[in-house]
Amino acid sequence: MSRLYRFIATAGICAVSGAIAGAFVGGVFGLVEFVTANLPLPSLVLLGVAVGLSLIAWLVVLTIVGVFGNYGVLAIASRSLVTTGITGVLTVLLVHATHAGLAGMLLGWIIGFLVGRTLCAFCSASERRAT
Repeated sequence: MSRLYRFIATAGICAVSGAIAGAFVGGVFGLVEFVTANLPLPSLVLLGVAVGLSLIAWLVVLTIVGVFGNYGVLAIASRSLVTTGITGVLTVLLVHATHAGLAGMLLGWIIGFLVGRTLCAFCSASERRAT
């Protein structure tokens, strides 16, 4: 367990924010999909749900990481909006495509962690080039 903890702790705040957002979006959408089994959803409705859940997940990330984590809401607002937006859309589409249902929370956590870690690497690389 300590290796997993160290891996997550050293992944960066972007990866943790993405994982929180992905778990939230995947959990909520997976629960809705589980309750309304096999209800066909048009693409535009899926996109609207994804954007709406992403915005709510952004507020959750700002509260957990920005306020409780003492990072500061303004310091993480723009980066976490991008991370939660991409994570939310990918999570909703993949949970719907795979009919993951209640496993959507785990799928969202994995997607969010990977998206956040990738964006964190891009930010680090661009900051190194800027200096």
